[in-house]
Amino acid sequence: QPDPFAAEWRERYVRLAGTPLFAVIRQDSGTASALAQQTPGGFRSPQLAALLAQLRWISIGAKPDGNLLRVVAEGECESEATMRQLSDILSGILLLAQGGLNGADTRSKLDAQLREGYLELLRSADVQKVDRGSSKSVRVVFDVTPKLLQAAKAARPPAGTATPVGPGPSH
Repeated sequence: QPDPFAAEWRERYVRLAGTPLFAVIRQDSGTASALAQQTPGGFRSPQLAALLAQLRWISIGAKPDGNLLRVVAEGECESEATMRQLSDILSGILLLAQGGLNGADTRSKLDAQLREGYLELLRSADVQKVDRGSSKSVRVVFDVTPKLLQAAKAARPPAGTATPVGPGPSH
């Protein structure tokens, strides 16, 4: 029996043609709830989770561009309102992240080279709205720079060092 979604899969693969590394996800309610549970540092945003749950397709591609790795993440939905809201939230997150990295507390605690690498990534990020008629998308394009990769490698704890995952024991 033929896959009823074969043409939809093919359409997304054609868009990613020439991209050496990519992933395409057809999202259902199970995928959305699994993604919502994987937020970093316990951060939860019901509004963002609700918008992400409305994405029918998620595509991620990465392609070398000179000494950069250009990453494109795109989420497709059916509603223009969802597209606008998600675009606004992602743009806001980028601004808040830049502000946080420029704060005095972060400057004192985070390795300067790693912090600058993160800032380069955030400055390169571009949130776009794409209207294809039958589907609406929010696309985020950003560049991973050599500085970020080198700083992340240098900032890793030595092998065999345990990194605490949650709160320590209470006394």
